[in-house]
Amino acid sequence: MKKLFTFLLVIITLTTIGQRKIKIHEKNEKIGSGTNNALVATIYESNQDNIEKAWKKLMKDYGAKVNMKKEIFADDATIKDLSSNTCDLFAFVRKVSDDEFEIVVGVDMGGAYLSSSEHSSKYKTMEKILKDFAIQTSVDAIKEKHKAAQKDLDALTKEKDDLTKEKERAEKQIEDYKSKIADAEKNIETNKTSQTDKEKEIENQKKVVEEIEAREKAVE
Repeated sequence: MKKLFTFLLVIITLTTIGQRKIKIHEKNEKIGSGTNNALVATIYESNQDNIEKAWKKLMKDYGAKVNMKKEIFADDATIKDLSSNTCDLFAFVRKVSDDEFEIVVGVDMGGAYLSSSEHSSKYKTMEKILKDFAIQTSVDAIKEKHKAAQKDLDALTKEKDDLTKEKERAEKQIEDYKSKIADAEKNIETNKTSQTDKEKEIENQKKVVEEIEAREKAVE
């Protein structure tokens, strides 16, 4: 029952996920060395650990030295589409609800944090990078839930198949028993007839014995 409930819950979630669009917005956040402009993206279905791991991997792919204290610091990331120079990125993940998190990213361009007002084209580039990351992380999380749900479904299906086979075996046993009972009933009827015939033979044989005894007594 627990597996079935989990499976149905994930199916409901997957049905509603189409209504969840990843959107990026910018906001002043306490990030980096103080309060700075940052990009904020919503990520669905995942959890804080997985989001942080995925972001660290992405930053390492950009050649950054990554370390984490109160936030994830990516030092000297090389993002060619964003800048010809290296840049530093600060990020942290916060929980919105059980299946919804936000990743907050501040990009230090070297004296100023990335913003749509001051770095229009570069902001769009970073916005796309972050959106792609949020989409992929959400999809990866859903895939894992789908995998787990499919595993439970396969287990339930196997259990159902086993129950079907068990029922078929029981039905066959019943048919076998019915056949044996029918044969036994026929044997009983045959036995009754044989007993009647045998009783007649016994009566006849008694007469033979009595006749012989009579002849024996008649000898003087």
